[in-house]
Amino acid sequence: AYVNSYESMNDLSEHDLVDRITGERRPFADLCLKYLNDLGPILKILPEETHKGELAAFVSYAIAFPTNFLALVDT
Repeated sequence: AYVNSYESMNDLSEHDLVDRITGERRPFADLCLKYLNDLGPILKILPEETHKGELAAFVSYAIAFPTNFLALVDT
């Protein structure tokens, strides 16, 4: 249900990871999109055909739980 609640990257309310010690902000959502575009051709994945809502859910969860994040990739 969590993953299905996102349709696109526009659904994200927060895009940055914040270092809890220094307060430094890192553009996590933008980095995820960059890596998708960089690695897509290597993995033979067309980035434009991936479901951005699933990526948005991943980004949202990682931002919400940055120290206890565990990603399960379902093929």
